[in-house]
Amino acid sequence: MAENRGLLSIEQQAKKGSYTLKTSVDIHKLLQKTQLSEISYDAGTYVCNHLYYSVLESINKYKTTASVLFVHIPFLRKESQKIIAEDFYNLLISLKS
Repeated sequence: MAENRGLLSIEQQAKKGSYTLKTSVDIHKLLQKTQLSEISYDAGTYVCNHLYYSVLESINKYKTTASVLFVHIPFLRKESQKIIAEDFYNLLISLKS
């Protein structure tokens, strides 16, 4: 849960020291059918970033064909909850195709 964010944030990358790892997913394409979503280039500095970096690092290390995304979900307010849910659903559908 990303309480300080207002949009569904799809993380492009994670960092560890001076190293940066990026997802292989075309996030720009994924966001074409969304309304309240954004690309984020900052997964944070604690658990989220560490987890995302570790998964991306494992994919690279074991040379798998898996793709990974980290999505920060904002606090769901009554006025935006339906649109955020639709955006998340559209992301999942786009990944599947």
